[in-house]
Parts: sequence; C-alpha cells; structure tokens
Amino acid sequence: MMNDMRLRPKSDYLKTANWEQLYVLCEHWRDDMGFYLDELKFFQKLINKYFLWLAKDENVAKAEAIFVDVKKGTLEAKWLEGAICEHMRHISDLMKNAFSRDAQEFRQDHAVLEDKMVEFTKLFRKLKAEVFAVTEYIMETEDLPARMPYKERS
Repeated sequence: MMNDMRLRPKSDYLKTANWEQLYVLCEHWRDDMGFYLDELKFFQKLINKYFLWLAKDENVAKAEAIFVDVKKGTLEAKWLEGAICEHMRHISDLMKNAFSRDAQEFRQDHAVLEDKMVEFTKLFRKLKAEVFAVTEYIMETEDLPARMPYKERS
C-alpha cells in the first residue's frame, strides 16, 4: 500500500495539520500537476513533430505506443488536477464552517488523494524515462536529419 510513502513532512501530519496547512499542501500538489501537464504537453509535441519523419516500422510502433501512454498520463493528470482543485474548495468550506463536512472523513479523503498523487508521480517518472529511452533509441536508429525539412537561417 502507498501509506508508507506520504508527501507530508512527518507521519502524523495529516492528523495534526490545520486546514490552512492542508490547503498549502494542496497548492503544492496543484502546482506539481501543472508542471507534469506542461511536461506531458511537451512530450506530445515532441512525438507529433519529430516522430512524423520515422521510416522504420519498429520505431513507428514504439512512437505510437509511447504516444498512447502519454495521452493516458495526460488524462490522469487532468483528472487529478481537477480532484485537487475540488479538494481545495472543500478545505475552503471547512475553513469557513468547520462543521460543513465531517473532518475525519475529509482527512481520509485527503489521504486517498495523497496516495493518488504518489501513484501518479511514480507513473509520470516511469513514463518520462520511457519517452527518453524511446527518443534516444530512435535517434540512434533513424536518419532523421536527412528526411526532415531543412530551414535555412537568415
């Protein structure tokens, strides 16, 4: 289970943190998701722009497979970003009215969301490594500059 790998400073943080501290933690998660989404967008552009020139069927298959994985990762990141924003709204409600939602239930939801962040972070790192590995392999096995249009500099 992901429970051993938490993104909080100390093990009892979730039980003792006040709403403002949890909100700040969620802001960090949201910022991280923005970074991940930017990286995933870059990977999609890389694949769309440069892998278009591939000639070897094996490399085309690798590029298509990694593109599907990047799209799945993007969908997961967008979902998670939305869940984080919704979670932040709940924290805001709790700061305004501490009785608007059961605090223990909210903290359990927070732990679940945190586990999903950990899972996504692992997925993202693995995906990034795969994109780099496929890109490196393709650069070594394809003669891309010969097929790509040359833009003369002025």
